[in-house]
Amino acid sequence: MQFPQKILLIDLETTGLNRERDQIISIGMSYLSKEGTLTTSHWFLENPNEEKELLTKFLDLLSNYTALFSYYGKGFEFPFILSRLKHYDLDSSAFLKLKLIDLKSMLKHFAKNRKDLEQLFDYKRQCQSNGQDIIKLYQTYIATKSEIYKNCILEHQKEEMSSLLLFWELYNTLYTLNRFKLISQDNNENVLILKFKALSFFTHSFLGNAYNMRFSYSQNQEILEIWVPLLKIELYHDLEPLKDYYFIESQKQLIHKSLAQFIPASLKRKATKEECNLSKMSLFLPIRTKYKLNVPLWHDCNKQLYIEYTDFTIELLFNQLFHLFFSSSKEVGMD
Repeated sequence: MQFPQKILLIDLETTGLNRERDQIISIGMSYLSKEGTLTTSHWFLENPNEEKELLTKFLDLLSNYTALFSYYGKGFEFPFILSRLKHYDLDSSAFLKLKLIDLKSMLKHFAKNRKDLEQLFDYKRQCQSNGQDIIKLYQTYIATKSEIYKNCILEHQKEEMSSLLLFWELYNTLYTLNRFKLISQDNNENVLILKFKALSFFTHSFLGNAYNMRFSYSQNQEILEIWVPLLKIELYHDLEPLKDYYFIESQKQLIHKSLAQFIPASLKRKATKEECNLSKMSLFLPIRTKYKLNVPLWHDCNKQLYIEYTDFTIELLFNQLFHLFFSSSKEVGMD
C-alpha cells in the first residue's frame, strides 16, 4: 500500500462526549515518517492540566499535512478538537485549513457503523473496551499512576488506528480507481465481472457490497474485483422533444414530425408523454447519475435509470463510482 506523505489519520480518546467540559485523553496518529515508514504514535495526557500543551504540540504538527482522516470525524473528533482549541483560546486556523475527511461518511454505503465495516475486512479485535471503559481506566490511572491502566487505553486505541488504516485503504482504492489497469472483463447473464491491477499490494483482504455492486481484494495481491449486476429486462427510452412526435391512433404508432407531415391531420394527434418512448428487451446496467453520460438512457416503471450493456465503458464506471462515493460530499480527496 502506498501511503501519501501529506495525510494524517487520527483517533481521539476522551473523558466523555461533552466538548466543553471533557478532555482529550490520547491522540492516536498514523503517518509516513521522514524515512518513508508508515508509523503510528500515541500522545497521551499524563496530567489533565497539560491538555493545552498537548493541543499546542498537535497544532505544530499539522503544518506538515494537508488532509486529516478519522472515522466519524464530523460527529466527534473534528468538533471536539475545535472546541478544546477554543477552550484554551488557541488559534485553530492550522486545523481548519486541512481537508477534514470523515471515513464513516465516505464509506457509509458499505456499512453504517464501525463494527460492521470491520467485519468486511474480517478484522478481529483483541481488546473489547468501549468508551465508558476508557473513561474509568483513565480515572484510575490518574489516581494510581499504574501503567497497566494506561496500557489498556493505548491497546484499545492501537486497534482503533489499525482498523482506521484499513478504512483508509478502501477509501484510497475507490478514490484512485481510475488509475488502476483493467486486466479482464467478463459477463454471464446476470453479472459483469471486472478485474483491475491495483497500484500496490493490499495489506488486508476486503469483501463488501455497495449499491448492489460487490468489491473485493485479497491481502498481498494486486487484484481488485468489482461485480456489477446485469439485468435482462424490457425498459423504456424517452424520445425528446415531445413536440416533435405524433401518434396515429388507428395503427397505434408513434411517428416523428418529419414523416407526420405526410399524414392527414384527421388521422394523427400530438403524442402524450406516456406514448413518446421506445421499449426494448436487452441486457442493462443500473446507473445512479447522468453526469458525463453521452449514451441513451433507459428507465423502468419506477424511473430507475439504466444504460444498455453494449454502451458500457470503464470510464463510465469510474464516473459513476466517483459520483456515488465522493461528489455528493463536501469532503474531497488528497490531490
